[in-house]
Amino acid sequence: MAAENETHEPGGAGYDVAVVGAGSSGLTAAIYAARKGLKTVLVSADLGGQIAYTERIENYPGFPEGISGTELMQKFERQAMDAGAEIAYKKVKKIDKTEKGFTLAAVDANLIINARSVILAFGKTPRTLGIPNEDKFFGRGISTCTTCDARLYKNKIAGVVGNGNSAIDAARELAEIGAKKVHMFFRGKSPGPDAVIASLREHLGSGKIEFVENSLPVEIMGDAFVTGVVAENIGTKQKRTVELNGMFLELGFFTDTSFVKELVKLDAKGQIIADADGNTGTPGLYAVGDVTNTPYKQLVVAAGSGARAALHAYGYLTNKPVAADYGKRPEAAKN
Repeated sequence: MAAENETHEPGGAGYDVAVVGAGSSGLTAAIYAARKGLKTVLVSADLGGQIAYTERIENYPGFPEGISGTELMQKFERQAMDAGAEIAYKKVKKIDKTEKGFTLAAVDANLIINARSVILAFGKTPRTLGIPNEDKFFGRGISTCTTCDARLYKNKIAGVVGNGNSAIDAARELAEIGAKKVHMFFRGKSPGPDAVIASLREHLGSGKIEFVENSLPVEIMGDAFVTGVVAENIGTKQKRTVELNGMFLELGFFTDTSFVKELVKLDAKGQIIADADGNTGTPGLYAVGDVTNTPYKQLVVAAGSGARAALHAYGYLTNKPVAADYGKRPEAAKN
C-alpha cells in the first residue's frame, strides 16, 4: 500500500502508472502495467466497484460454475499485488496535469501521488450524503464498501445508510461478523421488501440490528475517527444523536467525472470519451471500463479495456513495442 503522509515525485520515488479505480478494468490495468515492470499504484475508494455487489457471476470465462463478484474481485486484487502493484484504498478528489505527468490528491489530504501516466478506471462512483464532516472521516469510519471494511467492526457499533438489498445485505454482514450493534438509517417505514427483510429477522429479534425509520444522518461527529452521528427524522425534523464507531453508505452509484472534467472530453451522459486503447486526447491519460462511452458495460469487456490501456501506457512511457506476456512476470516488476 502506498504510504500515507508522503509525496511521491515522478521520475524519483514516484510512479510510472497510477490507476484510479479497483473494479475489473482498474485491477486488470494494474496487473498488466506491473507485469511490464512499470512502477504501479492503484488508488480506489473501494474494492470491486459495482461488481462487488453481484451475488453470482456466470458469464466470466474460467468460472463455469459461477463465482460471486466479491470473490472474483479479491482474486483480481491478489493477482495485482502479486504482480508488484501497490494499492491505496483512498478516494481521489483531484487530478492535475503537471510538466512531468500528473498529480493525484486523495480526500485524505496527506496522500499525494505523482505519476507519469494515469488510467481512469473508476466506473460509477458510490453516492454519498453530502453532510458536514463526511469527507473528513472518509476512510476513518465512513465507508462505501462493507465487503472491504465490515471485519473492522467486530464488537463495535456500526451504522448503515440506505434503502434496498445492498443496505440490508450490509447490515446482515455486519451483524454476522460480530458487530455489537447495527443502526439502519433509511427513508420511509421499511428499508426494503418484506421478503428481503426476512433475512434480518434473527438479528432484529435479538436487538443487534435496529431500524431508525424515515431518518438520515445530517452530521457526522468524531475526533480522529467517527464517534457518532446526528440523525434527523425526514418528516418531523426531530434530531437525535446516535453513538457509532463507523458508518457504511449504501446509496447507489453515479458517474462522477467532476475531478477530471478539465482533462477529458465528456459525452451527453457525462461519460469520458475514449478510443479503443483508452486514449482520452490528453497524452498519458487513459480511461477504461464503465466510466467511458463504450456501449458494452460488461465485466469481461471492462477487464479487456484495462489491459489494452496498460499496454498502450507501456509503449507511451518506454517508446518500446509491446511484446507478448503470457508467462512469468519480468524480474523488474518484482522489485
